[in-house]
Formats: sequence, structure tokens, C-alpha cells
Amino acid sequence: MTALLNRRKRIYCGMIWKKGILILPRFLLTLAGTLAALALATFLVYTVMQHRQSLLPRIRAAVVVLDGDVATAMTVRMVAEMEAIKNVADVEIMNRRDAEAAVRNGSVQASIYLTEDIYHDFASQTNTPVLVQVSRDSGLGVQRFYDLVQVGLSLLQTGQNTLVALDEVEGRHPMLIDKGELEDSIADDFVTLAINRNNIWKTTVLSAYDPVSIAGYYSMAGALAIVCLFFGTGFAALYDKKERAVDVCLKRMGISALMQSFSRLLVMTFVSWVMFLLVLIPAFYVADTKGEGAEAVLRLIPGLLPAAFCVAAFIHLIHSFAVGESGSLFYLITSLLLFVLGGGIFPAAFLPPVLYHIAGFLPIRLWLDYLSGLLWNGFSWRSLAVLLAAGFGMAAAGVLGLKLRERRSIG
Repeated sequence: MTALLNRRKRIYCGMIWKKGILILPRFLLTLAGTLAALALATFLVYTVMQHRQSLLPRIRAAVVVLDGDVATAMTVRMVAEMEAIKNVADVEIMNRRDAEAAVRNGSVQASIYLTEDIYHDFASQTNTPVLVQVSRDSGLGVQRFYDLVQVGLSLLQTGQNTLVALDEVEGRHPMLIDKGELEDSIADDFVTLAINRNNIWKTTVLSAYDPVSIAGYYSMAGALAIVCLFFGTGFAALYDKKERAVDVCLKRMGISALMQSFSRLLVMTFVSWVMFLLVLIPAFYVADTKGEGAEAVLRLIPGLLPAAFCVAAFIHLIHSFAVGESGSLFYLITSLLLFVLGGGIFPAAFLPPVLYHIAGFLPIRLWLDYLSGLLWNGFSWRSLAVLLAAGFGMAAAGVLGLKLRERRSIG
């Protein structure tokens, strides 16, 4: 009797596995078509945005060195190569006549006229005005360029104030070094600071995707979306609305709700694991900055199994309570809400405070935290324990859902 029961269970498991594996080819084709459409749409949007400069417009700026000083012209070229300037404007040295004509006809949006011997004016604390001419239709690009110029001028003004303070100190206290040499040194330092202003600040990048890169974040979110939305909807075929007689027969054959759950969880975990491997291992190689390579991949292969199990448990939980065509729609809506509120489409940091706190209790938050640690930030036993606890909890709730459905069928 026991041997017959075990044989029936093996046959049932084989049928569920066959049905689950047959889902793969159809949904892989659907996935490939969807990815191709998304890639085409992304390319078209990128092409259009490349031709539209309205959001961050660049300008063409002219600089006129009135006295033709070679040192000043070299300094201008150095400033034009600054990253902050290159992102905003194309700077070109012109003579006065060409610059004025270019501003009038609009081919140049701004023109700066540097005075004769401007460096020594700065060193001698002479505030000689610098003429800046802009075209009529200057727009946002000129305003951005103006802001950058203002930052540089504020640094130079600070240098001049330092020289004034030096004069006052020298009038009260004797100096052990030559005042002229010290003034030249201060002037050189502040001019260099204005040109290389990136050295002023310590850069700290604050990112809503921290502690992973944007590419890493969306590779994880994309893998979860593929498994949950595409395959999760497809797995509804494993939870067809059964006739009363079929449920009664399964019960009489000794195939309980626990056995049904185990069979479904096993095949869904396998399929989810395969999809995680196909998506996340290439993403890991692309974003691998530590050069770990093959050794890290060997750790990923078993490490992705708990994540696949937890996702499969979520799919099992929803489909166990929601059966049939309406159940598939309910699953799709639930999964979409999960991704929107949990940070699967954009980081939860962008959500309102109330929704942000809710996101921390949603399964997708657990999945993202575990995957980010496994792939890029170091494996965490605590994260694994939480993930497995959530997976077993959802799996147990799914078993309860199948039992309730079984009782309704038999009763």
C-alpha cells in the first residue's frame, strides 16, 4: 500500500514538473519579444533626447583677450577644458570684432572681454570691470554658464580679500618674508583654485540606489519582474480551477494539499532559479568592479536558490487563494502593486513617508536586500535567515489556502 502511494505521488510530481517546465519555452519567447520591444523603445527615446537640448542646453561662448596676452590666452584654454565648463559651454577665443558680430547674429550666446593685464589687476587688488555680452535669446544655457562664472569670480574675490587682509597685517606687524613674493604666491594659489575648483570640495555621492549602482539595482529588479510578473502569471496553469470530482480523487489517492504544495514549489523554485542565473550572472560580470570573476559566480549558483524559493513561495501563496482567470488577474494586480510600493520600479526612497515605511515590510524589499548583498555587498547570514523565514511563512500560508480549497471541493 505504501509503495502504491509513493508511486502515485511520484506520478503526480512528474505531471506537475512536466507542466511547469512546458511553461518555459512559451514564456521565453514572450519575454524575448517584450525585451526586444523595450530595447527598441529605449533606443528611440535615447535618439530623440540626443537631438533635443532643451533640458540641459549647451552654449557657444567667446572669450576676447584684449591685449593679446599669451599667458591669459593659455589660462582661458585651461578654464575651457574644465569638466564643469565643458558640460555647459564650448569656449572659443576670438578677436573683439568677430565676437561682437557673433553675439549679434546669435552664433555665440555669450562673449567675455578680458581686460589688459588682468592678472596683475587681481594681484594689485584693482577691481577692473570685465565686460560680459549676451545675445537677446540667451535662454537657460547662458544662465547656467553665468552661474559657473559667478562661482569662479567669488573665489577670485576671496583671494583679493586675502591680499587686502595681508596689507593690513603688514602695516601692524613686521614681516619676515618679502611681501611682494607672498602676494604673488597667494594670487597664484587663488587663480589655480578658481581653475581647478573641483579640488575645493570633498565629493559625496548620495544615491537612492545605494549601496548598489543604478545598473545593478535594475538588473535585480528586472530579474524579479521577469520571474514574478511573466512566469508568476504563467504558473497559474499549475493552479487550474478543478472540478469537485478531481479534488475528491486526489484526496482519496493520498495526495494531500502539502504534497501538492511541495510539488509546485519545487518546480517553480527550479524555473525561478534558472531565470535568476540567466539574468543576474551576466549583470554581475558587467558590474563586477572587484574582479572576482568565476569564483564569485560559483558562490552565486547556490546562493540564488533561497531567493528563488522565496519568490516561488510568494507565487504559490497568491495562486493558492486566487484560482482561475480572475485569480490570474488578481495575481497580476497584486504583483504590480508590490513592485510599485516596494521599490521594484523605482527606489522606495522616492515614495511618500507613509508608503516608504510600508515598503520595508513587503517581500520585494527582502528580495532586493538579499540579492544586493549576495551580488555586490557581501553575503549576510541574517539576510538569508529573514529570507528563508519569509519563504517558509508564505509557503505555509499557501498550503493553508490549498487545504481550504480542498475542503470547499469535498464539502
